[in-house]
Amino acid sequence: MDIGPIWSRVHATEEGGEKETCKRIEEAKKALGVNRLISGHTPQYRTGKILSICNGGYMVIDVGISRYYGANLAALEIIEEEEGKQNVYALYPGGKIKL
Repeated sequence: MDIGPIWSRVHATEEGGEKETCKRIEEAKKALGVNRLISGHTPQYRTGKILSICNGGYMVIDVGISRYYGANLAALEIIEEEEGKQNVYALYPGGKIKL
């Protein structure tokens, strides 16, 4: 890969479109042996919401919690179920959303 999957904002900004982004995410997940990549330090302050793309394979959880970015509050909850299944939720002051 030309771009490091761990410290790059290119995936969150969807340069090249979501199709190309998801292709890079799949390559990174395969190389790392993981089911999903979760990234921070790329504030989603315009929406104040967790970004989930590539069928949940890539999530950006920095929602801009500081006052400078809008004081948005959120958390990611991953619940392990039977047989390795996971339920993933975005938690906000107004409620819980399944991702």
